[in-house]
Amino acid sequence: MKHITFDEAKHESSDYNGARYAIDWDNGERKYKEPFRGIRVYESGIIQVSRMGARDPDWRRYVFNNFKLDFRRLDGFVSYTFFDANTGCKVLKKHLQQRLFLYTRKWGRVYAGKAWGDVFTFTSEHAQPTSAAEIEYRIPNKQRYEERIAQLSECFALGETLLALKGNKGYGSHYMNLFTTQILTGIKEVPIDMTQMSTQDFCLSIAAHRASVDKTVEKVTRDVHTTPYLTVKEK
Repeated sequence: MKHITFDEAKHESSDYNGARYAIDWDNGERKYKEPFRGIRVYESGIIQVSRMGARDPDWRRYVFNNFKLDFRRLDGFVSYTFFDANTGCKVLKKHLQQRLFLYTRKWGRVYAGKAWGDVFTFTSEHAQPTSAAEIEYRIPNKQRYEERIAQLSECFALGETLLALKGNKGYGSHYMNLFTTQILTGIKEVPIDMTQMSTQDFCLSIAAHRASVDKTVEKVTRDVHTTPYLTVKEK
């Protein structure tokens, strides 16, 4: 980011017309200026950026041209490779949970923000930024997936039998209800009393939506990793 001092910055906030600066009452009553919406330059020299422009490409373009803040969607890293900052292992883009990042070419790193209040802090001109959020990525775990599917084997078998007896009757076109989804994601236990109507409905649902079930189970059995940032290498 282009470093701006408190004295250099021009306060453009519309909160107080004509004011030369604003005061952050909730954080030590510190003075700051806002040269552009989402960017605060504090009297202490700290700069905070409180947004990423997720649905505002014009904002992202403006802050890049004027403040050298490079916010990019994931599809903007076509010729880049990511690595976990903690382990050094390669991270595939398809495993990342976030889709928008702050890229610092100087440090060769990308950072993610939170869903709300995407706070990035620059403590000085030469310090790397810090983020209030970590980057999360999830890697498929084949063993855990197969174990989970095995737990559902009796339910699949009953569901397929019931579908055959009922002649499907439109079950294949119905969406999976909340009860079914909660069982697949581990919020509720897999039912074992096959005489219960709710159990039979569950078995029918997962048998009729096998592709969706496989996809859901694959997602919830992934290994979850977090890292403060990813290092980046251009191909």
